Amino acid sequence: MDIESNGVETMWENGRDEFVDISEKELKKILVDVRDKEDIILTNHSIEKINERPLKFEWIYNSLIAKFPNYVEKQGLNLFKLHYEHPCKVFKDLIIIIAIGKKIIKVLTTYKQDIRRRG
Repeated sequence: MDIESNGVETMWENGRDEFVDISEKELKKILVDVRDKEDIILTNHSIEKINERPLKFEWIYNSLIAKFPNYVEKQGLNLFKLHYEHPCKVFKDLIIIIAIGKKIIKVLTTYKQDIRRRG
C-alpha cells in the first residue's frame, strides 16, 4: 500500500494505477461508463464512514451507477468531490469523494452536506 504525497491511499485491485490528470469532461464519460458495482471499489475508510453515518451502501452505488452529480469539484489530478441529491433529506447533498483509476472508481469517503455549500 502506497501513500501519495497528497496523503491519499493508492492501492488498487489491479496493482498500482497510474495517476493522470482527468478533466471534468473525461470524468463525465467515465461516470457514464460505470454500469455495475464491479466498477467501484470502496476503501476501508469509506465503508467505516457509511456504517457510522446514516448512509446506505445502495445510495452510493445507485448514485455512481444511475445518476449524474448535481455539482462536481475537482480536488486533485484524479480526485473529485461529487454532489448528488440526498435520497432522503431535503436540502442535503450526498457527497462522494472519489479517485479515478484506469478502469475503476475508488470511493474514498462519503457524507451528507447542506446544499448551500455547493461550489
